[in-house]
Amino acid sequence: MRAQAISPVDLERYPIDDLDGPAGRALVARCRSELAAVGACDLPGFLRRQAVEQIVAEIPQWDATPHRTDTTHNIEFSGKEAELADDDPLRLRVRSAKSLIAYDQIPDASPLRAVYESDELTAFVGASLDVEPLFRQSDEIGALNVMLYDPGDELGWHFDNADFVVTLMLQEPSVGGMFEFVPMLRTADDKNPRGVAALLAGDRTGFAP
Repeated sequence: MRAQAISPVDLERYPIDDLDGPAGRALVARCRSELAAVGACDLPGFLRRQAVEQIVAEIPQWDATPHRTDTTHNIEFSGKEAELADDDPLRLRVRSAKSLIAYDQIPDASPLRAVYESDELTAFVGASLDVEPLFRQSDEIGALNVMLYDPGDELGWHFDNADFVVTLMLQEPSVGGMFEFVPMLRTADDKNPRGVAALLAGDRTGFAP
């Protein structure tokens, strides 16, 4: 165990350093249950408040130039609208506007980087997903990044291309900024075009804030 690497994690609530112990096994079981039921698992206060405050305070001091994007896309980022039927919901476009700090711009000394690079976190995520062994991404730019949202920015509805995504919310917005997802809107066997179209038209039936 590398205590320094995972010290920002609230190990009393989330004992990722002892997954074989009773509390660690219970945590993994809880995560697996939530992922199976709704497709997402929420872990409030995963990082200690002091660590979060330190990370947020240090971000403006990093020697980083965020990459800015403001574009429209379909929910799969496929860019293949011209090949689709007229009523296919993948023809509908949403807006995403944000700034991104890439992995190679995050200082080695950052607690955020230390937690991401810890073997304990990798093992915990893998165990929760029942994917073992799990390896950290080798992409020097995209493996870990920090998203910055200015007033008026948004991340449009989308389906991630990755098998799974871990999102860490570091700062509450002063207004707006609601994170939403729809449990089990699609499956591998059923892309549910009617449900997707209804969602993009404003129907929030079944959504989770």
